[in-house]
Amino acid sequence: MAIRRKRFGNDHPDVASSLATLGHLLGAENQPAEAESLLHECLDVRQKKLPDDWLTFNTQSLLGGSLFAQKKYAEAEPLLLAGYQAMKEREDKLARDSKVRVKEALHRLVQLYDETGRADRATELSTACHQSKRIAPSPGRKRLSSF
Repeated sequence: MAIRRKRFGNDHPDVASSLATLGHLLGAENQPAEAESLLHECLDVRQKKLPDDWLTFNTQSLLGGSLFAQKKYAEAEPLLLAGYQAMKEREDKLARDSKVRVKEALHRLVQLYDETGRADRATELSTACHQSKRIAPSPGRKRLSSF
């Protein structure tokens, strides 16, 4: 990170990409608090430099996932919802290998609704996507990683 920061500066999209990757890895290693600060910084850069890019909305969802994993539900929900909705709107423009990020964002949002006792909302979202076999219906859904 230090090399990228020195070479490009703190507000460069390449620095943001490194922050996102590291934040994602920390989250996957069950270190959501450590991931949170990196993803916050990443989101700040991407909102300034890439305000309408799907990567910015993916970062919102990842940050929401780190907050969700820490049980910071009120902070997580708006990020998860906004990230998912914005990526869903742009899904047809995403590269084929990037479309999985929309599915992951949906999983995080559905998990939040399941965890916070809003199974009706979780079922509504999962039913909307069930036709494409993206996620299982709410009853008995297996819990996935927030990342």
